[in-house]
Amino acid sequence: MFELLAVVVILVTLAAAVIAVSGDAPDRAREEVTRQTLTACRDAIVGAPVVGLNKPSAASYLADMGAPPDVLADLLRVPEDAPKKKQDFDPITGLGWRGPYVRAPFATFELAPQLGIPDVYGTPGDPAIRDAWGGLVVLQIPNGVQSFPRSEDEPTDEERRHARLVSPGPDGVLQIPRTGPDAYYPPMAACGDDLVLYLHVPDLREPLP
Repeated sequence: MFELLAVVVILVTLAAAVIAVSGDAPDRAREEVTRQTLTACRDAIVGAPVVGLNKPSAASYLADMGAPPDVLADLLRVPEDAPKKKQDFDPITGLGWRGPYVRAPFATFELAPQLGIPDVYGTPGDPAIRDAWGGLVVLQIPNGVQSFPRSEDEPTDEERRHARLVSPGPDGVLQIPRTGPDAYYPPMAACGDDLVLYLHVPDLREPLP
């Protein structure tokens, strides 16, 4: 029997404990906890960096499934609720879904269009991860379409290459633009206080003046 490739995300729980003790933890402490949570999720998707090598480890959702998840919930699902595109694990090849890849304090996905969280990021009731402010962390695949329509269900390879994890930040509102010609690297001014971590490419968004 193989061991689950799981990343234990206890950071939000730790942050809650700190907040309970201190009463009002500084935003920079919450930001640090949230950035560590985003990093743990990124490592579960594409593999953790290997010291001395210019490539991630093979232990990841991407390595097992041959494709990234569509929504963050796919990392957290238990075996009886595996992703729809699940590929059964093959002990000979070592490939196939072996989740959950992330273990986190219990939370569920909730639609909140007024907070920038539409159904493109998940289905109500799905497992979810919250940031240190209590906002929902999402896996965002930008829609870089400019002059022609396409199905929301079929991101291009280039769009997937610019996938990123996003926390709504202190205000709880997801502001980073997901669609349009600047969707890959939207100006910082358009992103509000969102915390962003790209999965595959450097963050080349223009800094605020």
